[in-house]
Formats: sequence, structure tokens, C-alpha cells
Amino acid sequence: MTTFYQAYLNQARHWYADSPLREFLHWWGTELKNLLPVQWRQRFFRDKSRLLIVADTAADAPMTLWQGHDDNWKRLPVEPAGDWSQRIHQLLNSDSAPDTDIIYVLPAGKALVRQIQLPAAARDNLDNVLKYELDRFVPFNPDQVRFAWRLEKNPEAQDNDTIAVQVAVIPETEFDKHLRVLKDKGLSVDAMDVGWPSDTQAASPPETVGVNLLPREIRRQKTNARTQLNVILALILTGLLGLAMWNSLANKRAQLTAVESQSKKLLTQARQAKQLQQQLQQAIVAANFIQQQKSHLPAAVPVLAELTKRIPDDTFLQRVLLNRERLEISGLSDNANKLVPVLNDSALWYAPEVKGAVQPDPRHPGKEKFTLYMSTQPPTEGDDAASS
Repeated sequence: MTTFYQAYLNQARHWYADSPLREFLHWWGTELKNLLPVQWRQRFFRDKSRLLIVADTAADAPMTLWQGHDDNWKRLPVEPAGDWSQRIHQLLNSDSAPDTDIIYVLPAGKALVRQIQLPAAARDNLDNVLKYELDRFVPFNPDQVRFAWRLEKNPEAQDNDTIAVQVAVIPETEFDKHLRVLKDKGLSVDAMDVGWPSDTQAASPPETVGVNLLPREIRRQKTNARTQLNVILALILTGLLGLAMWNSLANKRAQLTAVESQSKKLLTQARQAKQLQQQLQQAIVAANFIQQQKSHLPAAVPVLAELTKRIPDDTFLQRVLLNRERLEISGLSDNANKLVPVLNDSALWYAPEVKGAVQPDPRHPGKEKFTLYMSTQPPTEGDDAASS
């Protein structure tokens, strides 16, 4: 699992190192910093400084100290009888210590530097590949040396099928000797590099290969209070941003709940209004139907008045039924058959006729029980033809 993670991390690191994204972010960050006032840039974005401890070929020769960055370098003076490590301890105790990388530079003759060509497939696992292939390029056994590498641009590569690797190799005994010098002075450094041969070492710092022979576990552990403060501020800012986002979401949820509640109330009111509208429509339909039915019914008062006028005094009615189509009367009379011609002359009904047989009423001697039907609708032509 760890091997897979390291291979994946190396692949991502190599991709980022050669990608245009790294150059773009560097340019973008530089342009943004240039927009800030000079005092702010000096306070918050101080340039990364390097302190070079240049070892001499002679074992008893004093160290040469250089401090600076890019093309801006200065040589730190060291008293001949003084201890050069005191200057480094003074620097480590200053405020600029977290922004300074301390690099121990080996003399050019103490290490063997080779540029080798390897297949591009070896790029993601260079440490293991170089460990197995190192004896092909240098006259040392891999177990007897310390080595470090750096990728370079490879103009000879075609279709990116090979990579150029700068490899620095130093015998384990030589490495331990220089590491013991640093331990005796109570110093820990960020890197151990190798210098290129140069004739101008006294006037300028030596050019270095750009590798780090120090294992990660013995490199200097830097405590950057400003970085810690920035991390704390970033965490606080992230927390405040998360709180603001959570508060915004809570407000949105509350508003959504209120809108949903209001919409439910409005929907209920709309349903009630629709039900009332349906009930009103039904009531209107029923009222229209009743009104229509009433409009087709004969007027009861004129019919009763007409019956009262035409019925003889020897006749009285027991039941009167009136609807749209006919008028039915039942009662007792001294001579029921004479009622037909009497009622036939009225303009409120038509064609009176006796229904069934006229029978004497045993409870009223001399009276005949009768039932007459009369149409309340004028006869049609078909009815006239049938009657004739």
C-alpha cells in the first residue's frame, strides 16, 4: 500500500514539475505579490534565502559561508580563529531562520556526478531503478555509497521515450565524515549538495548540482511560527466561512419551510373556494331547475278560483292534484256526469273526462263518488286528429 502511494505521489510530483501549470502558478503568484505595497511584501512574502556552508577540499580548511538567493549573494565573514558555526547559530536564533534553507555543499572532488539516460517508464520509481542499475554507471556497489538524483531536460529524447537523470554519488565513509562535522558543531541542515568545479569560488558561491544527499529523517526540522499562525487563521477563516454557509443554509431552509406552509394554507383555501364555487354552481342549477319547473306549472290560485266558480253547489271536492300535464279532482256530487260539460268551457284546462265508473257513496246517500281528469296543456294537432 505504501509503495503504491509513493509511486502515485512521485508520478503526480513529476507531472506537476514539468507541467505548464507550475509555471503559470509561479507567474500568477509573482504578479499578485507585485500588486501589494512594498512593506507588505517584505513582511508577509519575504524571499526565500539560502545559507551555503561550502566545505573545502582540505580537511583542516575553514568553511566558507554564503547567504542570499538568485543572483544576490554575500559572503559572511568568519574570523580565522573564530568558529564558523557560531555565525550559523546566530542566524538560526534570528527571525529570518524559518525563511532560510541551510545547505552543506560538498567539494566537487568528493562526489562523483554522472548524467545518465533511462527509459521514461522508470520515472515513477527512480530510487529503486537507480539502486539496481547504479553499478553500471559508477564503480561502486550501491550498498557502499549514498546517492541522490535530479531530473533534467533531455533534448536528446525523442517522443519522450527517455529521461535524463543527474546522479551524485558519494562513498558512505566520506558522507559520514562530513555528517560528523555537522554533528560536532551541533548543526542540522536542510540539504547536502555537491558543488561543481569552479575557479571563482572566492568571488561567488559555487554552482551546485541541485541534489540532496541527506535522508529525510535527519534533515533540519523548521518551526515556522508565521506559517503556524497562517494555518490557524486559515482554519478560523474556514470555520467562519463554514458557519456562514451553514447559517445561510439554515435561513434558506426556514424560508423554504415558511413558503411551503404558506403554500399549503393557500392551497387549502383554494380547495375550499373551489368547493364553495361548485356548491354555488349546484345551487344555481337547482334554483334554475326549480324556477323552470315553476314556470311550466299552471298557476294554482286561478285554477282553484275557476273550480270554485264552475263547481255546482251540490258538489264538493275531496282532493285536487295539479301538475304540469293535468288536473285531477275527486269528490262527491248529486250528478257527476253533468260536471263534464260544466267544466269543459274553461280556458284553464282541456278535455275533462271521468276516470273509471261513477259509484254511489254509501256514507253519503244521494251522492256519487267521481274522479275527473283534465289536461293542463293545450291539445296538439295529433291529439285533435285522434279524438276526431
